[in-house]
Amino acid sequence: MNSELYELRTYYHLGNYAAARTEGEALATSLTSPAAITERDTLMARVSIADGHASEVVAAIPASPPPAPSLMAVRLHASYVLADSDAARAEVVAALAAALTPDDPPAPPPDATLRVIGAAIYGAEGDWDAALRAVAAGGSTGAASLEASAAQVRILLAMHRTDVAAGVVDAMKAEDEDATLTQLSAAAVGLATGRADAVADATYTYTDLVERHGSTPVLLNGLALCHLAAGRLDEADRLVREALAKDPACAETLVNAIVVATARGKKGELIGRYEAALFAAAPGCAWVRDRAAAEAALDRAIASVGGE
Repeated sequence: MNSELYELRTYYHLGNYAAARTEGEALATSLTSPAAITERDTLMARVSIADGHASEVVAAIPASPPPAPSLMAVRLHASYVLADSDAARAEVVAALAAALTPDDPPAPPPDATLRVIGAAIYGAEGDWDAALRAVAAGGSTGAASLEASAAQVRILLAMHRTDVAAGVVDAMKAEDEDATLTQLSAAAVGLATGRADAVADATYTYTDLVERHGSTPVLLNGLALCHLAAGRLDEADRLVREALAKDPACAETLVNAIVVATARGKKGELIGRYEAALFAAAPGCAWVRDRAAAEAALDRAIASVGGE
């Protein structure tokens, strides 16, 4: 990983995509190393995907001739985001599995970006075991190692393995305690424990990052969940609304808006608007798919009772 890209990486991980774009454009004329240029192009493509422009990534990165492994990985991610059917998503997952499995062992480990993106795609599919295998498919150092560890933390929290995630955070702290990814991961684990002292520490971390880097949906959502865990529902609602103002189509924010509105006992009309916005913005996200599966199961149960 190249030190010249530190600011660009930081902006990306914090969700400040406008600043990331500005930084990336400035770097376009100053980088000379081919590896640094490829990493810059990869990060800019990841910014575009996160900012809702996956189609631009697919158009900009040709499938043939094969691009650099990291660019191929972001092209796969963009294709997954754009997939509008189970069959289309399955095709991307199959291509991902092939990319993560070397043809001729012992081949070099898969590209670090591919492993992190692979974990994200498998996570979106709800296949947490495959996500963990993907992110652990090879060694890495420096920023790549921290990003892989942060991905592990997210997966383990989704699997409700807060204890194991805490161990990963300890290792991240040993490597670089001040790194943005280490701070974000530690805050997420502290919030997941639900302990008052850990939630307070997470609140401090998110607040400090906002003061140093500015507010982004990533940080505002983290803060909102901290206030929700502490029972400060009005403040959680304010922060979620601020995050929505910055990105009305952010799936994470819309899910949190539904959770906070439900906790505040708001009318179904408001929650319904949030749900409709979520279904429109991210029809393939895990929350929407889980909701659809639950409704289908309920319909089957009702039909079975009615048929008796």
